[in-house]
Amino acid sequence: MPYSVYLINQVGTWYYKIGITRQVPAWRMSALQCGNPNTLKFVHIINVPAKIPAMELESFILMNAKRMKIAMEGEWMDFGKTENPQETLENLIEKMDIFTTLNICQNPIFWGPHKRFSAI
Repeated sequence: MPYSVYLINQVGTWYYKIGITRQVPAWRMSALQCGNPNTLKFVHIINVPAKIPAMELESFILMNAKRMKIAMEGEWMDFGKTENPQETLENLIEKMDIFTTLNICQNPIFWGPHKRFSAI
């Protein structure tokens, strides 16, 4: 069963969470929604065939969030801290898609640090 790397938005905010699940994403959303009084919605989901590349993608995104000073607690990010939140979000989604389009997740040689990607 593949892993899903997902991006969730807290509706009405620029707060986003990146995460990994092996469950059906809707089940994961149900668990997250239970612990959050605000409505959550999926923004983007990609399937990755194995845990290591899923973790690499999540780590890459979180590392860049810290560099951009938009990292919050855990896996949450505040895109509202950027000059252009919508553009930053679209760039993040593009990076997630590039990760799978280039088949990085299927080629173990790329499971190390992703030096070929520029920051978000």
